Amino acid sequence: MDHEEVTLNKLDFSKVFAGLLQCIKRLWWLALLLIMIGAASSTFLSYQSYTPVYEASMTFTVRVTNPLYASVSAYNSKTAEQMEKTFPYVITSPAMKQKVMDYLDISFMPGVTATALENSNIFTMKVRDTDPERAYEILNAVVACYPDVAEFVVGPTVLVPLDESGVPKTPVNAFNPLSSITIGAAGGLVCWLLYAALITLTRTSIHDEEQLKSVLNKPCLGNIPVTQVVGRDMVCPLIHKDRGKFGFGEAIRLLRIRTEKEMNKVGKKVLIVSSAIPGEGKTTVSVNLAIALARNGKRVLLIDCDMYNPSVERALKPTIGKVLGSFTFGETEKKANVHALTIRNLFTVLLTQGKGSEGRFLTSSDLRQLVQSSRKGFDYVILDTPPCSLLADTAEMSSAADCALMVVRQDYAPRDKILDGARLLTDSGLPLIGCVMNGVTGTQRAGGYNYGYGYGYGARET
Repeated sequence: MDHEEVTLNKLDFSKVFAGLLQCIKRLWWLALLLIMIGAASSTFLSYQSYTPVYEASMTFTVRVTNPLYASVSAYNSKTAEQMEKTFPYVITSPAMKQKVMDYLDISFMPGVTATALENSNIFTMKVRDTDPERAYEILNAVVACYPDVAEFVVGPTVLVPLDESGVPKTPVNAFNPLSSITIGAAGGLVCWLLYAALITLTRTSIHDEEQLKSVLNKPCLGNIPVTQVVGRDMVCPLIHKDRGKFGFGEAIRLLRIRTEKEMNKVGKKVLIVSSAIPGEGKTTVSVNLAIALARNGKRVLLIDCDMYNPSVERALKPTIGKVLGSFTFGETEKKANVHALTIRNLFTVLLTQGKGSEGRFLTSSDLRQLVQSSRKGFDYVILDTPPCSLLADTAEMSSAADCALMVVRQDYAPRDKILDGARLLTDSGLPLIGCVMNGVTGTQRAGGYNYGYGYGYGARET
């Protein structure tokens, strides 16, 4: 088998977009987390850096103080016109700043602004500072110092206050948490989208049947859709309980037809079902393939060979009946109990049914003896084995089987792990008749069932 990965010359943007959507659906919880973290961080940092600024203001008129011209309206009008142009400059001039700092004996002058009402001698002056009392003091100091500074520009004048704010009570830059929350949430969302795009563009998992064929160079015998568990006692979907809502039953039946065809080509009876890594749903495929073969009139024996994480018993618990008999291996006390199931023609060997550690760890020779004893009484023997890229057990068990079927979960295992698992199987001399893509979404309708895995790594697999 050619294990070399095919490199695509062109980037299929439709697949990239579809993969991005799948990644977004799968990582929705991360989006929520990043949005919350972004909003909280932005709000905290904004609050930490927030400094209230207070504004003191005064509105006043400017009058001449020369008694010879104070009553002449034309003079006052001309002065007002001139003041409108010069007043803002005088107020913000370096001379005024120095005068006020000397007047108050301070070393720093905050921002002062001045505006004039057009064609009048009415002006507004504002002072902003982080200290409200200091802002008010500076405002009054400017009023007191203005005549001395302005005398060299417009002559003797006096400021006549019309209205003032007094010592300001509230800051002009009130803290706005909503703005910080919005900015932080938007930042978290952008980070999440960038992460999802990066994952999509750099992923090495298998997304569709075409990629699976190109990686393993073997036919894809079935696409099993993500579906929903029916019944409280069930831990995985079973074909005979399928309501036909998600296409699960039809997918398993098609897998059964194709698997039978491949195995019957050279008269194979014993099939290993494995996966590259934990969590790909190999036990679900093993159990349902066995049920489908049995319902089609074949006498089937399903053996749970995953001694580190036996899952067949949990998957078939509602259908397990009495013990028909036991296999005893050599002179040891290890044994494997054969159970009849409520599903006609289907039997199972559960290696965990002895006392203590009996039957839990079987050697490859034990398994060969068990399989050899079962060949005459069954049309098919299916071995549910551990993940083949992580443990050597599957390769050792291959001597008892005739062929193998590899389960690959969509967008899950890295391609190098899939190739490693396939190599371990084929290098042991076991033919790989094909592969199954599990947990397919997109064109198939998806429900709420997801595959997990135990193996000491997380959720348990079925």
